[in-house]
Amino acid sequence: STPVTAPATPLVLQPPVTPFVPGTAAVGFVEGALVRVANAFKVFVVKAFNLLHIPNPSAFAALGLSWRNIQEVTPSSVSSTPEITLQRGATDFKVYTVRDGKKLHIPNPQAFTKAGHKWEDIVDVQKGFIENTPDASLIRPSDSQKVYRIEKGKLRWITSLQAFNRMKLNWANVAVVTPNELYYPVGKDIK
Repeated sequence: STPVTAPATPLVLQPPVTPFVPGTAAVGFVEGALVRVANAFKVFVVKAFNLLHIPNPSAFAALGLSWRNIQEVTPSSVSSTPEITLQRGATDFKVYTVRDGKKLHIPNPQAFTKAGHKWEDIVDVQKGFIENTPDASLIRPSDSQKVYRIEKGKLRWITSLQAFNRMKLNWANVAVVTPNELYYPVGKDIK
């Protein structure tokens, strides 16, 4: 498949250096700040005045961050700040949609465009970060209850709960995507 590329200048995660600019989406946050809603588990780093979800301790370590620097914030401050969903390793051409802490490779520029994505929305992250973000092998479009397994570049609908359980799959591994993010052709159903 043809790799998705964009003529963007890489944005690499760095320690906090840029002060908050009034009027941007991340109200009250500074670039590079680590935030977590009180009593919640998701940790974010502020990047380009948006939120980059750090999906696991390995991805956190790849960024060279310190757990001591995490600030607790209100739910409204996080819910009013957009989350970064288009990511690319700073030294790679592959672009991913990231949903629910899992990355889904966008196979080609046509799929990228068809999904309504914009090249300027891609954020480059450190290679170690993207490598430590798990692949989305199970996805469900937000407008449907159908769960698909991605196998060999094809979407395979898992037609029943029995089939899902027989394969010993985990519901926590299902990433919810927009209907436009079903990038792959449909393959044979899993019954």
